[in-house]
Amino acid sequence: MENGINQDFNSLIFSLKKKKTVNDANSFAGEKKYPIYPFLVLIREKDRIITDKKEIAELFNEHFVHIADNVPLREEEDYGNDFANHLSIKVIFENRGKDEPACFSFHPTSKSQVESILKEIIVRISPGHDMIPPRLVKHAASVIAEPLTNIFNHSIENCSYPENWKMDTVTPLFKKDDEFCKVNYRPVTVLPVLNNIFEKLLAEQDA
Repeated sequence: MENGINQDFNSLIFSLKKKKTVNDANSFAGEKKYPIYPFLVLIREKDRIITDKKEIAELFNEHFVHIADNVPLREEEDYGNDFANHLSIKVIFENRGKDEPACFSFHPTSKSQVESILKEIIVRISPGHDMIPPRLVKHAASVIAEPLTNIFNHSIENCSYPENWKMDTVTPLFKKDDEFCKVNYRPVTVLPVLNNIFEKLLAEQDA
């Protein structure tokens, strides 16, 4: 059975390697060439070769969802009242100046600050579920800076966060050993580029 499976894998991989590469038609995605693969990855599950995209996605999802089941849960009481004993909270208080207030609040941003962050975007990062390429956002910085500033300020003033910006895309990334075994992959999360911009803006205020 094992030899038969390996032969099937080798045959399938060989056919994939014969596929030609094509230029990406989207100029904002770069000038690279990408191989045409009919599916993301192949998985061996219970001596069966799985090539169906949906089935592979469900297998990875089930695996990643339960990957930390054996990690002990921490209760809020473990960190003291209002998480006062949490390591990150302790670091904030240790780095806070003597004359700085104990509380913190975000303040509205400006078009110039948003545009500056937009122009610093790393274009090699993959787009999130909204499929907005970072390269496009960077090139359009001077045009979209003002409407984005309005969105950011509305979110700050109302203490709300756009839910769709926290919707991530999870991609299985191969680590080592058997590439056809799901346990040898780790999840990599990609968030929308607009979320990353907003997070950077807020982080700079907290710096």
